[in-house]
Amino acid sequence: ESSGNSKEYIYSPAQISDLVCIPEVKKMIECFQQNINRTMKSEDTQMMLYYYESIGVSADLLMYLYEYCGKLEKTDSSYIKAVIEAWIKRGITDREGAKKHTEGTHEIFSAYRRAMGIETPLPEKTRNVITEWVDVYGYDLEIIITACEKAVMSAKGGAPNLNYVRKIVDDWHDNGLSNINEINNYEAKKKLEKDLEFEAKKKKKASPSLSYNSWQKPADPEEATSEVAKKLALSNKNRKNRLSDNNTDSNVSNGENNT
Repeated sequence: ESSGNSKEYIYSPAQISDLVCIPEVKKMIECFQQNINRTMKSEDTQMMLYYYESIGVSADLLMYLYEYCGKLEKTDSSYIKAVIEAWIKRGITDREGAKKHTEGTHEIFSAYRRAMGIETPLPEKTRNVITEWVDVYGYDLEIIITACEKAVMSAKGGAPNLNYVRKIVDDWHDNGLSNINEINNYEAKKKLEKDLEFEAKKKKKASPSLSYNSWQKPADPEEATSEVAKKLALSNKNRKNRLSDNNTDSNVSNGENNT
């Protein structure tokens, strides 16, 4: 596997002189100059030799890489490197495999339009972004359409656009997700966390809370004792009054009977 670290492919001038004499290397240099349409810089030479000589990428695959990037007019060294890294990660080892992979981009354009409900041809900006997802991120049709479906659901009846999908795809890529199984597991985990958070908020909202205004200061023990004593004294007084009234009624009744 390639580490992608440019510092690891530093060839000395003597090594380069020896390697560029190899017929396949000469052909790759010619292919680069014809398709990339600019002078081959030292960085380009170092990178080409690194993937060819150290990583073992075939000359034919590297030449198709230059043809493909030249056709897209993506001639920056960083883009070329990102594409070959994505191909290596996907296990692409020859021209036919790379050709099949890149030609699938046109199928993705059509599928993207259908998934997003777009009837007109895709703008160049959208095609470039999708191409980057395929070339640099190494994402295939299934992953990109899954992102489209998620964007449509997130729009909640509105019209999802490229930015919706881009945010989703970038999130997956930033989290190092490279296949549909990893993506499905990641999304399932996110949904579970969101559901648990929602339930926790719902329970918190349903449980009564004690506000500052409704909070009552506990009674002072002495005040509480005094209040109880007052109530007890009043109760005894009322009881005595009732007993006194009963005795009075009883005496009156006895006097009437004696008469």
